[in-house]
Amino acid sequence: HWQDPRIVFMPVNAAEARKLGGKIYRASPTPFKFQDAVLVGATENYYGECRFEIDTTTPGYVKLDRNVLKGLFGKFNPSRGDFVFSKNGDLLGIMANSTYCLMLNNFGSSATFEFSSDTRSQRTGTTLSRLYSTVLQMPLKLQ
Repeated sequence: HWQDPRIVFMPVNAAEARKLGGKIYRASPTPFKFQDAVLVGATENYYGECRFEIDTTTPGYVKLDRNVLKGLFGKFNPSRGDFVFSKNGDLLGIMANSTYCLMLNNFGSSATFEFSSDTRSQRTGTTLSRLYSTVLQMPLKLQ
């Protein structure tokens, strides 16, 4: 993602998603409209209700209000990579760390790679180093 290189997108069509066992979710056209949300663990089996608040020092992100966490299934411990949905099922964002969620209102990229057998020609090491530097320059609360 152009704003946070830790968020990686890979384009797939509906047939590829089915083959991979994935599901396509609709991105919310108005992600900042929702304060209450459902957080779903990306790697652990948990989900629960939560609330987010706008932090004016972190444009494009919302802050998880840890005072309003209601685990509905599993050990509820929000972490990086978890998905955040509106209560009507639209995808709002992805947790960048355990506190901040990157709102997905665009899908611009800061770098792209083509999956092939020859990745050296794409100078992936240089690009990954640049992206890592981008993360290190972010405010500490977003790292």
